[in-house]
Amino acid sequence: MQALRTVVRSFLQKRASVDTSLLRQGIDPSALRGLKPFYERKLPIWSRYTYTLVCINVLVTVSAAELTLRHWTKLEDLPEPSPNSPSGSTEPQEERKWVLRPLYHRLPLALVHLGIGYGIINLVLTSRARTVRRMWVIPPPETTPVSNPGLQATRHNLNNIKPTSPSLTQTQPHNPTQYSPKSQLIIQTAKHVPTQGRVSQIRACSLISGSAKDASDSLRLKIPGFQGMFTIGLNDVLIEGEKKDKREASEALYKLFGKRVKWVFNDAQ
Repeated sequence: MQALRTVVRSFLQKRASVDTSLLRQGIDPSALRGLKPFYERKLPIWSRYTYTLVCINVLVTVSAAELTLRHWTKLEDLPEPSPNSPSGSTEPQEERKWVLRPLYHRLPLALVHLGIGYGIINLVLTSRARTVRRMWVIPPPETTPVSNPGLQATRHNLNNIKPTSPSLTQTQPHNPTQYSPKSQLIIQTAKHVPTQGRVSQIRACSLISGSAKDASDSLRLKIPGFQGMFTIGLNDVLIEGEKKDKREASEALYKLFGKRVKWVFNDAQ
């Protein structure tokens, strides 16, 4: 159990070590409330009930390990007949009883249960942390000199973005090609609260089509400083506040990142 606590503690510390505060990344979270996300989607059901699934998994895993350690039994072996006993003896045999299996049988199986449970929790939480919920595209940070000539302060002046700007107006659709490659991309996943997210330049990100199995349902996004890739779903998607189908959503995303669509959708689907 001590080893399990150590593994869980290191796992939680590793997750907490990544600072995703928007304020510490130079973004005022309150300024995002008035901006329409470039990309927004409704999260899948499993990601909305992640912690419920985790609790159920913990309950099942602990129960399986406890049953294995305390209740995995076998019929006891009967003692071998004595060589001095007559072959035709009619003495009643002792009734066989259920006894616990040896510890070297029970302990490995209990550890297998715990390992499978830990793997499922890790898979669910990791998938949730990489499922993109919203994306904003904002102008690059302004650079202003300060008293020390060797230092510069950068800030994202989101308050200067006017609703009448062609890129944010509700009456005129937005053309993703108008974005500068130096524009900043703010990503919020299923695990982020409104004050959290990841910030990166668009030109530093790489958009990749999904696997052959789910190529028409999702895209993959690679950003610097993050191990692994984010998943961008194409079902139930809003682009600039307007609902788009898979083809339109993928085209808008590829144009945003300066790429062209890498596959052809099956219109019959």
